[in-house]
Amino acid sequence: FFYLINNKYVECHKVNDALENGDERYDVSIERQFMVLNIINDDAEKIEELCKEYERDMPTELKLIYDAKNGSLQAEYKYDLVHTNDDIKTSDDFADEWFEEIKNNNL
Repeated sequence: FFYLINNKYVECHKVNDALENGDERYDVSIERQFMVLNIINDDAEKIEELCKEYERDMPTELKLIYDAKNGSLQAEYKYDLVHTNDDIKTSDDFADEWFEEIKNNNL
C-alpha cells in the first residue's frame, strides 16, 4: 500500500518524507504497517465471504484507490490468474509495478 501526500507518491514506510515542515509525523514502524496489512487482509476475507454468499467468483486481483479529501473510492479488479501465472515475480513485485504505474501516470 502507498499514499499520495502533498503531491508526492510514497510507500508506507516513507510517509513522513512527504510531509511539510510542521506537519505531525506518523508512526511508520513495522508493527504499524502490519496493523494496516491486517485490516486489508480482514477486508479481503469479508469480500470473499460476500462472494460466497452471493455465489460470485472472487476477484484474483483487486486494486483500490481511496481519495480521503473527496471520500471517493476507485476500484479495479480482475478474475484472470494474474500472479500464479508468473514463476518469477512475487506479490511484492506486482505491488511495486502498480506503485510505479500510479506514480508515473499521476493517478
